[in-house]
Amino acid sequence: MNRQQFFNRYGISEKKLLDSELSWEQLVAIKNHFEKTRKNLEIDANYVADRLRTFDRVHMVKTRIKDPEHLMEKIIRTKRENPAILINPENYNCIINDLAGVRALHLFKEDWQKIHQFI
Repeated sequence: MNRQQFFNRYGISEKKLLDSELSWEQLVAIKNHFEKTRKNLEIDANYVADRLRTFDRVHMVKTRIKDPEHLMEKIIRTKRENPAILINPENYNCIINDLAGVRALHLFKEDWQKIHQFI
């Protein structure tokens, strides 16, 4: 996806990018780094999910890894909301805390406490 396609898809203007004090090249560098490390996140998320599946109170487990383009959009939004934050390819994964997610579903309300203890 090129710059203009990204702007169109996510409703971002050149001004929003400028307001974020990030360059397009910085965003692409973060996206490229994330794509290289994404497999490790999948491995980690799957490990946690597999462990949760062994617990009898867990009905279903799902995992997800953030889409690289959504990451770029979120970084722009985060920088615009808090311009003092420095985001770069070396630290974005410490600032953006939803790069991977694991969701455990249970059938009974009271099961959450036992699942919490298991985790």
